[in-house]
Amino acid sequence: MARTIDIDPRKKIRPRRLGAIAVFVVGVIIALNLLSSAFVSVDANEVGVKIVRGHVQGTLSPGWHLISPIGGKVVKFSTRIQQTSMLRVANEGDRAGDDSIEVASSEGARMNVDVTINYRLDKTRTIDLFRTIQSELDLRERIVRPGVRSVMRDVFGLYKAKDAITSSRVEIQRRVAVALNEKFSNQGINIETIDIREIFLPENIQNQVNESIAAEAAAQKATIQRKQAETEAETARLVSTKNAERARIEAQGTADAKVIAAKAEADANTKIAESLTPGLIQLRQIEAVYKNGNQIYFLPQGASPNVFLTPTNNVGVPTAAAVAAASASPTTTVAP
Repeated sequence: MARTIDIDPRKKIRPRRLGAIAVFVVGVIIALNLLSSAFVSVDANEVGVKIVRGHVQGTLSPGWHLISPIGGKVVKFSTRIQQTSMLRVANEGDRAGDDSIEVASSEGARMNVDVTINYRLDKTRTIDLFRTIQSELDLRERIVRPGVRSVMRDVFGLYKAKDAITSSRVEIQRRVAVALNEKFSNQGINIETIDIREIFLPENIQNQVNESIAAEAAAQKATIQRKQAETEAETARLVSTKNAERARIEAQGTADAKVIAAKAEADANTKIAESLTPGLIQLRQIEAVYKNGNQIYFLPQGASPNVFLTPTNNVGVPTAAAVAAASASPTTTVAP
């Protein structure tokens, strides 16, 4: 005879069954939670610190990792570049109020400095760092910010206020970066960049600095003008010297040319004198008489002069007989 199962929904489920179902559901939930907590994901640009029952067991690289679900946990730290800013203007830095760094110059002048620091966690030193801090917030508030304030005060104390805001600003920034890297190198923190954004002086100190800067600018301007005047004077002197030298050279050239011309003329006269004979001289004298018409010429020739009378109608070239007669003796000669 077949057994009949009563499935009447109106009958109530026994309390014992309800308890068993509840226990089963709770067990499944706990098992799922334990299973999910046993797998931990470390994202890229992160490093995980594995802790089991309060003891550091090592670091975890990016990826999925299996840990003990009971007493085990992973604390993650970012290896990306992080930033902290300490600024005077409210609501622009890490904090709402005035968060700038107050420093003193070598002469005791008080200043406020705005600064921004970019830093990065050294993942090879994460365990050492974890023994000091427990989170990234601790890293910034307990190590980075106090360290930056301390170093800034030390470095600014080496410089005068005027130099700090003018000629030495870049040098101060470099020295702060070096000092911070030395300070944080053993703590697993690398300083990437530091930017001294603004330096604020009290009004009276700022006025003194402005006056000093204006005086230096005026002195530099006067120096530049003096050098320009000296340069112009030297240029004028060089031009004058050059012109005088050129004039001297030109005068020397003119004098040399005259000497050469005079010497050439003297040489020519010497040669002409050497080529003249008494007969040639008399011939030239007679030719000149005949060319000049009715004139009387007294031509010195030895002890007695020759006198030539030249009629107008006889102007011309003397005949050979006349030349011979004129050359015979020093007498007065009438031209035919």
